[in-house]
Amino acid sequence: MATPGIILATHPNFDDAKALAKTLLREKLIACATLGGGRQSVYLWDGKIQEDQEVQLLLKTDLDKFKALETRIKELHPYDVPEILAIAVTQGSSDYLQWIQDCISS
Repeated sequence: MATPGIILATHPNFDDAKALAKTLLREKLIACATLGGGRQSVYLWDGKIQEDQEVQLLLKTDLDKFKALETRIKELHPYDVPEILAIAVTQGSSDYLQWIQDCISS
């Protein structure tokens, strides 16, 4: 049974985030990517507070593909430790959830 979900990820710039999304779409790891630009991230790295502009990605997928998706993002991402967080979708439009499944089915 499919487990619909959203993967949260960030990327340092819009063009590369869009290229990552297109690769994940072509490889049928996601059905859709929503990119939100101009996000300010404030975080700890190497014991210091850092601030960066980032692009937020919302990746719609089946969480059964999480391991393959995580591996692929890590391969293509410039960060040493990219944000990759999975959120299970417990409710949603049945038509939309079916569309996700149809898009990522091999």
